[in-house]
Amino acid sequence: MNKEEMIEMALNDFGAYVRKSRKQYGMSLKDMADKTNLSETFIYRIEVGERQALLNTRLVILLCGFNWDTNILMAYLERVIKDIKEFKKITN
Repeated sequence: MNKEEMIEMALNDFGAYVRKSRKQYGMSLKDMADKTNLSETFIYRIEVGERQALLNTRLVILLCGFNWDTNILMAYLERVIKDIKEFKKITN
């Protein structure tokens, strides 16, 4: 998966991105929990769409769990901010 695909998937379906990436890295839920200090159950619920991850949780998963570099992370955050601005325009 290239940088743009990673960002797009993380934006559109974060849970699916987490599950797919975790499995690509060969990590169990426990491995991911150990890297992020989140519970296995919480991560599982994010993956299956039972819980929505707040932005701070997403950053922990992307940085600690998947070791995103700062360039990819900044591109992701720029898209998040752009989406928030677009949402505000629509709702005002």
